[in-house]
Amino acid sequence: MKDFPRIREIEIYTRVGWREALPWQRVDFMQRNRLIFDSPAALEAALNGEVRHRMRADFEAFPPFSGENIHYPMLKEDLCLTT
Repeated sequence: MKDFPRIREIEIYTRVGWREALPWQRVDFMQRNRLIFDSPAALEAALNGEVRHRMRADFEAFPPFSGENIHYPMLKEDLCLTT
């Protein structure tokens, strides 16, 4: 992911074990990645480039797993709240 052109930031989250008395549904997600680009155009260019094609080939070689592999492009807006 670090090889994507014009990528500004990468965050990688992995699941941690936790205990809680509340009846929340436990999920067993493998990993969550957040890639940050400066614009939708930069994201579009990265997704249509060589790096993504290499990553897709790598993904196809992963061991079998259950569940989904889903992606959601989103636009982030920071709000400055002052008191």
